[in-house]
Amino acid sequence: MTTYRVWWHFVANVIGSIIFGLALYHLWRERREVRATFFLRPLPEITRQAA
Repeated sequence: MTTYRVWWHFVANVIGSIIFGLALYHLWRERREVRATFFLRPLPEITRQAA
């Protein structure tokens, strides 16, 4: 039974690592869009008139 437990944890960790790696890959590909969301955008004209 110990062998099954070791292999089950190994497989679970490999699957989790693959999912994490894919998430990092997609985040890396979209890094420009993500970075752009942190910059301030100009205020719309309606908000500028109210201020």
